[in-house]
Amino acid sequence: MKRENILEFTQPGDKSFKYRHNYSMSMELRDELLANVYLKFVHFAFEHLYDESAIEAFNQFMQEHDLTKENESLIHHILFWWRTLNLMKIDPDLNIIQDFINHHRDYFEKWPLLKSWLYEWHNIVPGFYFNGSQFGANGYVMIDTNTHQPLDVFNPLPTFDTPPNKTISAGFLLPFCDSLYFPLCEFYTFEASTNQEVAAHITHYSDLYEASTDKFDWFIRMFSLLLRVEKVTLSNLRNN
Repeated sequence: MKRENILEFTQPGDKSFKYRHNYSMSMELRDELLANVYLKFVHFAFEHLYDESAIEAFNQFMQEHDLTKENESLIHHILFWWRTLNLMKIDPDLNIIQDFINHHRDYFEKWPLLKSWLYEWHNIVPGFYFNGSQFGANGYVMIDTNTHQPLDVFNPLPTFDTPPNKTISAGFLLPFCDSLYFPLCEFYTFEASTNQEVAAHITHYSDLYEASTDKFDWFIRMFSLLLRVEKVTLSNLRNN
């Protein structure tokens, strides 16, 4: 990697720093991003937006899809971020990202690059991924089912499970540095025995994704469909 692509944070007052996904970061900056921005923002968002109406809507979704209690936290997290990021696109005044930045104004004046990184969340869309092989201690490859692009991913927390190889997952990826990604929250991974049917439906409806102007609406409709496909497929496998 060329030296000029390494983002050493040496000018705390410099407002010109702009986040770039393919650039490297100093270890100090990586630690700040994960511990003092990512984790604190996730907590801030849940504290302000994970209310009774959200919980009721998420539980209704679980009931409609006959999802087990053991998946409750995982499903709630995916639906929470789907709802939160989608609402920001619909109504710019409902901007929890800007609220967090305003709440920590002094911090982001010191770390402007991390504020630039937070603004990247406005570009995040949920998706479905084929899970590939692992590399290193905490890395694995995911392939975007829409672009077919391989992505290098790592888990930001030791509590996050790595999706098994040759499975399909649903969720959100955040950009990091060195062209790496990490999951915003844990993925929902479909049972491996349903791969063929789940993949067939993703492929069948891929044209609708390309034509859709609302990727969040497309995702929740596909997620709902694929959960039903998974359930029916598992039932058929048990009965055969």
